[in-house]
Amino acid sequence: MKFLLQILLLILTWFTSQVYATPVYTKVACTSYEHSFSNIESLKKESEVKIGVAHFARSGILENIYVSKSTSRERYVSEYSGREEKIKELTGAVNWLPVFKNKLLSRVQNSVGFTLKHTDAEITQIIKKGKELGLTDDVIDDMLFISCRDAKPIASTDLVQQIDNYVNVVLKQGHPYKFTDIGQFNNFKNELKTGLKDIGVSTADVRIQGSSLRTPNANDVDLAAIISETDFDNLLKSFYNGKITKNNLTIDLSDMSNVQLKALSDDIIQNPSLYNRIAKDDFSYNYTKKIINAKPDKGVVEGLKSLKNSIQINYPNLNVENIAIQTQSGVFDLKPYIKL
Repeated sequence: MKFLLQILLLILTWFTSQVYATPVYTKVACTSYEHSFSNIESLKKESEVKIGVAHFARSGILENIYVSKSTSRERYVSEYSGREEKIKELTGAVNWLPVFKNKLLSRVQNSVGFTLKHTDAEITQIIKKGKELGLTDDVIDDMLFISCRDAKPIASTDLVQQIDNYVNVVLKQGHPYKFTDIGQFNNFKNELKTGLKDIGVSTADVRIQGSSLRTPNANDVDLAAIISETDFDNLLKSFYNGKITKNNLTIDLSDMSNVQLKALSDDIIQNPSLYNRIAKDDFSYNYTKKIINAKPDKGVVEGLKSLKNSIQINYPNLNVENIAIQTQSGVFDLKPYIKL
């Protein structure tokens, strides 16, 4: 009997090592526990060994081993799946086209002056380039949208190159095209933010956006100060109060809430004949587009045009044509941009 117990111990030790060592996460069927022992002379002795194995199996040790392996398997599958998805993404196996194209179509169809310019194959190449260089989806979305502008369309091959320029030139050198060097860029940044602060515009989020981030052939440098919806509405109320008339009656904007301002804007759009020119051409544009420009100057922000002129004189190589004040949700809030 002692000899049989030694054999049983060896068998159980071997079996346990196999369960832990196996790279395949599967539960072993009960029949695999029952080995035929031809070297054991007595059938009675063989039965005793089988009974011992059965007791061992019922003890819960094997089940614990299996549960441990099952948990490891789940962790392995999860980690493996994550790696597989990343590999697919980097190699282009993931089909990004439907999501990006549907969003692009929706934007161009709901925007004046925009038309889809690219084939499916071209859109896929643009997306792939952006993904390879680590751009986020929202940046790729906006670059696709910008390229579909009727006034300044960008061919797919040019857009692919512009994506590369933005990542491998502009971001690495630390400043957009048209600046002579990082020194001029820093001087410009300080002068612009000081000027905005002097005329009462928040400098918490001042940006350079537009083509100077994408191509050395950019015509100008686009500037924008991003302010809150409330601050933006207050600028409009302050400037347009007493200037808007409906049926020749002056409208008081001073105490209007944001909801009331929107209602006024909607009514101007729906009933333009009832309002004066300033309401239809100026206020309506500023409110719906969520932008105030130094060009053309409407005087909404006093001193904005003077600041633009000063920047033009001090930095002629940048060809600054406008300084925009806009909200984060505005039509012209487009990526990529560099925050100053």
